[in-house]
Amino acid sequence: MSRHKDRSSVKREVAAVAGALYQHWNPIAVGDLPPHEYDAYAPSVVSLLHPNADDTTIGQHLAMLEEQQFSLPPRPLPELTRVAALVRSAATHSRGT
Repeated sequence: MSRHKDRSSVKREVAAVAGALYQHWNPIAVGDLPPHEYDAYAPSVVSLLHPNADDTTIGQHLAMLEEQQFSLPPRPLPELTRVAALVRSAATHSRGT
């Protein structure tokens, strides 16, 4: 795979994860945020997907973001684990696998 193609696929995956975070996570629970509101958090989630972290680990990461970045009490882990599964699905779909 060429370096350009690899970069392009990573950008697609980050964009897919950002979209899934916006659609399924939305920790501040505001309905009409700009679509790029959670783009800054997508790369850290993608970095967890590549060593194949499980959905619980990704859910724990989302809980940490809710607490540290948004100063919110984190949602229950089972809820965030379901979000993680949806995010993983979006990432997988963006890779065409």
